Amino acid sequence: MERLTGKFSWFWFLAVTCMLFSACSDDDEKNDKEEKLIEGKWILTGLSTNNEQVNAYLPALLEQYGMNLTLITFTFNGNGYAAITLPVPGEELLVLMPAYAYKNKELAFRFDELPVPFNAFYVPELTETKMELTTVFHPLLLTALIRLIEAEDDELAKQLQGLLSGSMEDGLQLDLRLQHVIQ
Repeated sequence: MERLTGKFSWFWFLAVTCMLFSACSDDDEKNDKEEKLIEGKWILTGLSTNNEQVNAYLPALLEQYGMNLTLITFTFNGNGYAAITLPVPGEELLVLMPAYAYKNKELAFRFDELPVPFNAFYVPELTETKMELTTVFHPLLLTALIRLIEAEDDELAKQLQGLLSGSMEDGLQLDLRLQHVIQ
């Protein structure tokens, strides 16, 4: 079980950083009202992709490893840093502390642990109570993720490679839905 726990700590760390990977806009226009809306704690309420096979299998995979999506939270402190908490079976929550910036419907993250300069989501919806984030995993990024998982668990890597086969040409779009926690 200890190996499984370590593997999924890395899996979630890599999955979150990969799902945040894309380009960031250079537009300098600011929207202070929207920037303030993002502050606070948000709970992940939904996750979907443009790959129906992944959508059908993901809940079973998460359940198999004791992962609860509703325990994943994003807290934006207004100081340019966020806290992203991820449940890790058999351990306390894994907490990532990336720098973030929101501008022009893009939410960019920077993880100091990774050599990738910025990772961004497009934000098609942001209100006081809900936020939607969307990004596309490039096929090369999907391949790299599978190779990293393969080093820890060959069987899981084969399952993921089969699931992602339909996304290896155009990439995998990921949509996250979050709800604001009013305190």
